[in-house]
Amino acid sequence: LPPIATRVVIGVCDLSGAGVRALLGLSPGDGTQPTTCALELHVGGSIPGSSGDGEGDGDEEGGDGSGSGAKAGGAVFTPGGDPDLAEGTSQILLINLLPGVTLIAANTPLGVDEEASFAAAVYALTAASGCTSVVLVGALKLNVKGEGKIFQAVMNGCQALDAGAAGVRGAAAFEALPGGTAVNDGVIAALIHAMRAAAMPTACLFTHGYRVPKLGGEAEEEAAAAVGRLGAAAAAALGCEYRSKGLAAVKLWHEDTTAPKNTDRMYM
Repeated sequence: LPPIATRVVIGVCDLSGAGVRALLGLSPGDGTQPTTCALELHVGGSIPGSSGDGEGDGDEEGGDGSGSGAKAGGAVFTPGGDPDLAEGTSQILLINLLPGVTLIAANTPLGVDEEASFAAAVYALTAASGCTSVVLVGALKLNVKGEGKIFQAVMNGCQALDAGAAGVRGAAAFEALPGGTAVNDGVIAALIHAMRAAAMPTACLFTHGYRVPKLGGEAEEEAAAAVGRLGAAAAAALGCEYRSKGLAAVKLWHEDTTAPKNTDRMYM
């Protein structure tokens, strides 16, 4: 895998498909093109591309994580070929956006059986790379007042993100997420648990999310607004630009009867 920066920002197909779309709308702002690599989540068994003979390519315990994959608890990210940014493409993308910022954008639904594995692979990748902080971006069912606001929570000694760090005009200030707020998203909850276990300084930028039971209605407009809020917030905090690029959700919401109560996930 390519080297990653000291700060890793993660967005997934959350309640509104907002986290991943917000990240895919970020750009350096200086005309340069970020480098992008497609990732595959491999769970258990031998690692693709590994000879298995112990002759290292960076994947062994104590390696630098820059070989064929990074692993923890049987979960590994491996290179997934050329990234395809076409509309509707389901991939996990690693994007080196800025010299100090790498994005992991999971543009694919992750099922209940993949949540822990995805979080473990992120854990391994960040631990092996010299990453010093993580930012989680997402839209959730938040049981707090403040529709349309960006809430921030930090843990493990992470420095709070500054909404005006990039000098973005009109950037809304971040409000502290009330303590004890439930994280009603299995993937984001798994990532939080993994970062706590790693003692990784982590900041979370959350906003109210909305399910999209059908395309072309008020719910889709509300979800798109959540994407715009998160994208502008991430750009303000990271020192880059956000443009919506017309990225639209192409998947609908269906109840997952195997999921814990009060959680929502995107399915085809």
